[in-house]
Amino acid sequence: PGVTLVGIIDADIGLSMPDFRSSERTYQLITQAGGRAGRREKVGRVILQTRQANHPTIVAAATGRFKAFARYELEQRKALLYPPTRRLLRLVVSSPDPSTASSGSQILTDFVAELFEISAGKSEKNIDFSIMGPSPAPYEKLRGRYRWHTIIKCNSSSFLSGVANRINSERKNFCKSRDLRISIDIDPVEML
Repeated sequence: PGVTLVGIIDADIGLSMPDFRSSERTYQLITQAGGRAGRREKVGRVILQTRQANHPTIVAAATGRFKAFARYELEQRKALLYPPTRRLLRLVVSSPDPSTASSGSQILTDFVAELFEISAGKSEKNIDFSIMGPSPAPYEKLRGRYRWHTIIKCNSSSFLSGVANRINSERKNFCKSRDLRISIDIDPVEML
């Protein structure tokens, strides 16, 4: 109750994270930290340090305009086909050897692309999907393992689940090397 001043240094740093939720997380952190100032009868002040003072997320957080932020964020996600308009499947292939991780990720991505093409052609539903990758994961090396990832966007959650199940059933064919690991994440919370 005694806090009357909160300073948030580099308030915009989270906006540069390679994750479609970076604006949402930045807005949430600024709002939560700023909400600590001026509780009860004391008036509070919040000071934001930012290099992007005109960014819609910073403006909305500084002015407390959640609805404006939500509209902006939903427009961005719709334009780029991210949730809630699409479902995501993230595949991460890792290995202590960078070339094994890279080639394993390419083989897995090709397999998934083939699955989508074959299954979408047989399906009565209109399956809309896109495959991004493979590419090095944002944290390319983690705990001694090189990581490559592929992101799949799809309009059908049941179709995406079927693809994930098929990858799981074929896992032994991809992981012939004990050093190769595959992580399958539907609607990932973390994209790093």
